[in-house]
Amino acid sequence: MATELRGGEEHRLADLPARIRGRQQVHRPHRLILPTAPRPEFHMGRITYTYVAASAVVSMRGVKSMAVAGPEASRRRRKQAPVPAEDADFVRPKTTQQAVTDALRQEIVTGARPPGSPIVQEALAERFGMSRIPIREALKTLEAEEHVTYAPHAGYRVTKLSIEELEEVFRIREILEEELIRDALPRVTEATVAEMREAMANMDAAVADSDLVAVGITNRKFHNAVFEWSKLARTKRIVNQLWDTADAYRPLYTDLMDLSAVTAEHEQFIEAVSARDVEHLVRLNYAHRRHAVALLGRALAEPTE
Repeated sequence: MATELRGGEEHRLADLPARIRGRQQVHRPHRLILPTAPRPEFHMGRITYTYVAASAVVSMRGVKSMAVAGPEASRRRRKQAPVPAEDADFVRPKTTQQAVTDALRQEIVTGARPPGSPIVQEALAERFGMSRIPIREALKTLEAEEHVTYAPHAGYRVTKLSIEELEEVFRIREILEEELIRDALPRVTEATVAEMREAMANMDAAVADSDLVAVGITNRKFHNAVFEWSKLARTKRIVNQLWDTADAYRPLYTDLMDLSAVTAEHEQFIEAVSARDVEHLVRLNYAHRRHAVALLGRALAEPTE
């Protein structure tokens, strides 16, 4: 930051800023604008004052650069190249922490890391070829999202919820998803119906291939085809987080699902959306969630080997 002093020909030591008069070194240059220059330069301790026309740059380490004041400086400032506009196609690369967070979140949500399973930071660092610092920061982010929990002397584990906690998750989903449906349905189009049919066909193909991860992804796309039309952005973010929590348990009850019944329910969803029947779609969504909770309760009640 430059400090400017304006005055006559004589400039006493007392007129200078205290940090220049003191003994401490000043590393940033101080510019003095002097109307007249009685001599080309003078020394004050370790500080050198050099005059060029009506300006001088002062530095504890000597004169670093000279600045020209007046119209010429203004013209130079005006000639500076304009800042280029942001490239709309540019995608900022993910940080190491973001990449690790996304990878671990995906493994948890898809069931690749089951609820309650331990997470060893050293193993992750070796797997991803990096230090433990971004691993630790990623785990803190996932802990804030309630995907993992930390216990002293035990480390991190994938969060494991009780059936009561999962019932609460599904209950909150029912309430918020009803709001999304009521807000979104008046804006859906025939393209939305086509998107739902495509997701349903992809889900059937994933079932035939026994690809449980793809089943979960396509099922989510099916329901999001309606939700995404809602303007309730905060509600959608909360619902997505709740879906992440619930989807981690999908592999536990997939084998108990009656896929033909699921397909029939999805067909009814499409019919209700096509008819823009809000009340019927809300009732279908409630029943759909209740069926999932019942299956999850059965899965968690069964003894594990």
